[in-house]
Amino acid sequence: STLDEFPSTYITSLYLTEQQRPLISSFVKNYPSATFFDLDFVLERAHSIIEKVGYAVEAILYFSLISSILVFIAIEMILRRYRLYSVAIFKAVGASTKLIQKIFRTEFILIGLFSGLIAYVLNMMVTLIITHYVIDGGFIFNPKTVILCFVITPLIVYCAGYLSIDRTKRQPIGSLLKERGS
Repeated sequence: STLDEFPSTYITSLYLTEQQRPLISSFVKNYPSATFFDLDFVLERAHSIIEKVGYAVEAILYFSLISSILVFIAIEMILRRYRLYSVAIFKAVGASTKLIQKIFRTEFILIGLFSGLIAYVLNMMVTLIITHYVIDGGFIFNPKTVILCFVITPLIVYCAGYLSIDRTKRQPIGSLLKERGS
């Protein structure tokens, strides 16, 4: 045949059970020009790297959520005076404390849901980019992300917002309006 005079390379594979693994060293001694790959080791390393990338993406999500909650708390502290003034206006026009609290609770829940939605969408974008372009693998759904973004984040924002307006229940309109003037 035409290719007989050219150098040749042969490729084969074999499966060894755990009990047969020690035979690899005798294969290496008997066939020194052969190259042996332990695919279990390679696959374990690849799995370990993919797992670490997943943890990195999760860490980015946690960092972004924590920073967005801190930004929300900072903004809430800045806008607290204006919110107290709004409460005074609501009370002046006859709104009950229960209605005012309901309005602000709804606002805080919606802010929490929107911030969770934004964090979830950004996390999904980063995850899809990494799994598609870096790892070349499929998307894996993580229920922790959904719970964190759509349950825990709105609750934290709700609690932080509620604590910032809680004292308005006990204050008369005059003191709330005076706080606005100072």
